[in-house]
Amino acid sequence: MLLLLLAAAAPGHADRPPSPACAAAERVVEDILTSSATQTSISGTPEPRFRGPAWKRARELRQGGWSGPPPSVEVLDQWERGEASTATTCVNVQAYIKAKGVSVDPASDAKQVRVAIAMPVVARSGAEALVQVWTYRQPVGTSAYLHLLRKSAGRWSVISRRLLAIS
Repeated sequence: MLLLLLAAAAPGHADRPPSPACAAAERVVEDILTSSATQTSISGTPEPRFRGPAWKRARELRQGGWSGPPPSVEVLDQWERGEASTATTCVNVQAYIKAKGVSVDPASDAKQVRVAIAMPVVARSGAEALVQVWTYRQPVGTSAYLHLLRKSAGRWSVISRRLLAIS
């Protein structure tokens, strides 16, 4: 009985539709894997929230740098309070990654790009989500972006991105 309860509480349980956060995460994974020209792997390691020296509060990120509209203060505040997480805990994300033949946490390969996708935070309205994505390009560098998603007609779409860090 306890196992059934634990399985039902897992993100994106196979017998029901994925949670809004897991559905948004799958859309980001799809976006990344279809736009990458190089071999990409997905990290299953929880990544911490980026804390930038240029801003004291995440809500300051609304003031510019977005490729489209900025997120709401509500979703930025939720993101800032969030802990290290990974979208690979979602059953639907695991299935999508497996169907695409993409590896999770492979050994280091200089020709490979590794992407870490945090669990999205979803606004109370259920229509907006924000997710942090780290990209590690070995041996050249790392970048961190926020991806803003909006839900329309039951489907999540990435509508805006903002660079947080690059090295």
